[in-house]
Parts: sequence; structure tokens; C-alpha cells
Amino acid sequence: MKGYIVIFVCFATKALHLDLVSDLTSGAFIAALKRFCSRRGTPKGIHSDNGTTFIRAKKKLGDLFKFVSKMNVDENVCFFLSHMKIEWHTIPPLSPHFGGL
Repeated sequence: MKGYIVIFVCFATKALHLDLVSDLTSGAFIAALKRFCSRRGTPKGIHSDNGTTFIRAKKKLGDLFKFVSKMNVDENVCFFLSHMKIEWHTIPPLSPHFGGL
């Protein structure tokens, strides 16, 4: 059975957070991101390459945020989710040298 490691790196302190996932799907990455946020707190931004896993996860999370913000729910819930929104930055296509760390 294959296993994969997700590496989260803080650009300010260079701290590492490693998480194991079973496959390369966007669902597995979102689960790893949930575990990261519950343990370390929600990041203000995520920088990633243009891997299909990250692009699909970005789209799914963006669609979920739009859906919840359009619903007629409690103002406190919308306020909380608006502050939890993560800015996702991807590198330009076909330019792996823009990856940063």
C-alpha cells in the first residue's frame, strides 16, 4: 500500500508540519488541511504548485465558501467563515522555479 506525506511549511518561521495521506486526491488533501488547521490554526494564505490535487481542493473549498455565504444562516456563522477564508496562491503554469522554498 502506498502512502504520501503532505508537508506544510511556514514561510515566516520555517516550521514544518508533516501529515500522512493515503492517496493523491483532493479529498485526502482537504482532510490533511483540516487536521493541520485543528492542530496549528488556520493559515492566512497557502502557496502551492499547480498540481491537480491542489487546484481541485482550491475549487472545492471556494465553492463551499460561496455556498455557505449565500445561505441565510446566522450572522455569527458568516462572520466566522469570512475570517477563516484562506487566500490560495498558485505559481504560474510551467514555471517550477517560482515555487519559493
